[in-house]
Amino acid sequence: MIKINKIECKSQYGACPSEINSKLQTLNSKQIKKILDDEQMVSDYSIQYAFPDKLKVDILLKKARFAVYNKDTQIYLLLGNADEVLGTSDETLLPYVIQNGETPNLFALTLMEGVFNMYQVNKGEMINSGLVVELPTRVRVILPLEIKIAYDKN
Repeated sequence: MIKINKIECKSQYGACPSEINSKLQTLNSKQIKKILDDEQMVSDYSIQYAFPDKLKVDILLKKARFAVYNKDTQIYLLLGNADEVLGTSDETLLPYVIQNGETPNLFALTLMEGVFNMYQVNKGEMINSGLVVELPTRVRVILPLEIKIAYDKN
């Protein structure tokens, strides 16, 4: 049996995130495979033995599209496609929506992503039934999240 003394982990962005690195220090390749299979942030990975006592782990991280800032916990929830939670953070450069503990509104997040792409504004807030965004020109925009259509049958 080969004794592994060091695990070297890299992602497409450089070093592996600290939360993954700390989990990988088990120094057992079967456990490492299970950890990486179960990790929400990891899309794919490869493990390679390097002589004399090292494992090289290359991971492909899923990319977060947007975030939700929870006022109660003061933490950003990082979300990928289809409301997939990829992790948490104390700060973010992603477009985000501020809200109180509710389930993230995917429509509001998609709107915020569009506002970010057009105006480089990354912050919006859920107020009542709308998304409130302040543009760089100091214009405050309220984007409705629900539309009620009334029509006359006559």
